Amino acid sequence: MTKMTTHTPNYIVASGVWPLLGGAENSGDGVVIGMIDTGIDPKNPSFVSSNMSSQAKSPPASFKGMCHAGNRFPPDSCGGKIVGARWFARAAQATGEFNATIHYASPYDSDGHGRCVQLSTMLMALLIHF
Repeated sequence: MTKMTTHTPNYIVASGVWPLLGGAENSGDGVVIGMIDTGIDPKNPSFVSSNMSSQAKSPPASFKGMCHAGNRFPPDSCGGKIVGARWFARAAQATGEFNATIHYASPYDSDGHGRCVQLSTMLMALLIHF
């Protein structure tokens, strides 16, 4: 099974909201959504920003987040749609539950769960804002 989170707007019938919020290119300008989940894949089409696109914007000046690079999450992963990412595994490492053969010492999402939750949350935030 392939996870197709790029189709979430159509799945939750939210595609009609984009024109009301300035179009898909400008919807959500200045909004930063924080998530705690399994991680994020910066190469997923839902999070890739083209430098030629208006989607590649800096976060608001008030944003205080940071971008932690690591395994499969290079330093340039932040800077477009992803403006910050951290990973928290100290407790799992201390208890021996962190398994380096399946877990990543970085914000990288190895199974897609985090990506799906993040996209759904962002879309719901836009709908609530509307």
